[in-house]
Amino acid sequence: MSDTTVLAKKLRDAGAALEKDKARLKEQLEAVAHTDPPEQWIYEDHTGWTDDRIAFITPKGVIGDISTNIIGVNQSNAIKDRSGQVGLKGGWKSWRDTVAEPSSRSTTLMFAISAALGSPLLAFTGEQPFSVNLYGPTRAGKSVATLAAASVIGIGRQGDLISWKITNARLEQRLPEFNDAICPIDDLEKIKGSQKAKYEQIRDLAYSISQGLAKAKHSSHTRAHEGAHKSWSSIVLTSCEHSIRDLAHLAKTERQHGESLRLIDVPAVFDRLDHIFDRLPKETSDVEEWKSRTFNAIAEGCEQNHGKAFRKYITSLISRRATLKSDTVNAVGTFVSVACDKFDGAIARDVARKFGLIYTGALFGIQCG
Repeated sequence: MSDTTVLAKKLRDAGAALEKDKARLKEQLEAVAHTDPPEQWIYEDHTGWTDDRIAFITPKGVIGDISTNIIGVNQSNAIKDRSGQVGLKGGWKSWRDTVAEPSSRSTTLMFAISAALGSPLLAFTGEQPFSVNLYGPTRAGKSVATLAAASVIGIGRQGDLISWKITNARLEQRLPEFNDAICPIDDLEKIKGSQKAKYEQIRDLAYSISQGLAKAKHSSHTRAHEGAHKSWSSIVLTSCEHSIRDLAHLAKTERQHGESLRLIDVPAVFDRLDHIFDRLPKETSDVEEWKSRTFNAIAEGCEQNHGKAFRKYITSLISRRATLKSDTVNAVGTFVSVACDKFDGAIARDVARKFGLIYTGALFGIQCG
């Protein structure tokens, strides 16, 4: 504001018709620069929890009662991309009835929603970000599971999910938008290239995501792009027809232990089914008709109701913030003690802690209604 030349350029870029006389223009701009604004707006530099855990910053607002006028995250320098944009529509009760309730017929759908509820708890456990790959046959319902998780935070359509038609560098730009939240990404099959090239890119992504920090650039670039390198704490949820282990086999290589911890294969179908509904009602006579109808109903529920459940959930977590860290740690510990035995090593226990976090998200989600 204090540099009238820069201010004039910004105003013209925004479409303003300015005074032609340079002396009068300078006088006007200086007057504007010295005027107190009627309202003060504040941008945070990242989404997710505030340091004191009394509020949660979204790209376009804030969840929680705070005294400052935080209006979200400044995206003026961001590359505009329709995919992955979150919004609010419908209500959390409608979401519960149209998405969460029918999802109880599928272990995979419940797991995906639980991952969305577990993601904000990463900050309370010290667990590194990690990724989950739901694998199973085509048209089994994996993408619907990813969409159900996405609807929690505010993405209502499969076409609005981030796609793997993206470079690693661009993904690092997008991940901070999902700090302390689930990051749902569409089918891994969309990665192009040979089997070897595809697997190598996936392996690199697994390590990059778990690092939680964008690749460092020269200090001159950092100064020109608003300060510190961006970071994230998130669970990335995606899907693929093949397990990552199978992709490694097709590429004639083997997965590394560290990679397996960072990108976890989770089967989407059970009991030799060709779909994700492993908890069908016993009275179901026409499975194909029921499955098609339920898939369509869940997709419609996501489109009509998204984002409100996350606000309800985060508000509930804020209300219990005094004990939230200990509650989370205790619940994860309980899960690990049941899931593991004395013969399990460090890798198995590490995976168990990650699943325990997802379990804890489900537990807290149920507790808040």
